[in-house]
Amino acid sequence: MKWIKLYEEFTNDSMHDMLLNSLETEIREIIAKEGHFSMDDYYALVKSRKLDDRMADDIFHDLVGRGVSFSNGEEIVIEDEDFGLIFKFEKLQKQGEETYYWGTLYCPDYTYGGEEDEQETIPGEIYGRFVVFDEGPIILDFEGPNDLTAYDFCEGMEHELDNFAEYAVDEINKKLK
Repeated sequence: MKWIKLYEEFTNDSMHDMLLNSLETEIREIIAKEGHFSMDDYYALVKSRKLDDRMADDIFHDLVGRGVSFSNGEEIVIEDEDFGLIFKFEKLQKQGEETYYWGTLYCPDYTYGGEEDEQETIPGEIYGRFVVFDEGPIILDFEGPNDLTAYDFCEGMEHELDNFAEYAVDEINKKLK
């Protein structure tokens, strides 16, 4: 019985890898030809392969982990006009229980120094990611010059920044589907 179980596991893993490699090759060819590959394209492709939802989700996360980019070909920019926050989405990456939403966060400039004529300003344009855990909070992992974080740039509006992160992730997920 132990041998049969090992054989089944090997067979399932092998089939998964073969399917994953096949889909990755096909998707990369489509991206090279058309310039993009949307979530709608993905679901049509897995439906044509007669994969169930669980298998389609597993394959999707594996493809993202391999660096396959899913987008509709349009630039995804999320904006909060009230607080002057903008997130320009670049790519999605899955690693274990974490999902990374990479891009550039535009926020208020950071000004420091003494008197007004002696102050220096660092532009509020920082590259990084929103880190989303399967069962947990969203963490902002953006670092600018002088080890300044997104919270340093948004001093006094930390709560709004956290709310914006949740909003941005939700909007990106809607646009990728």
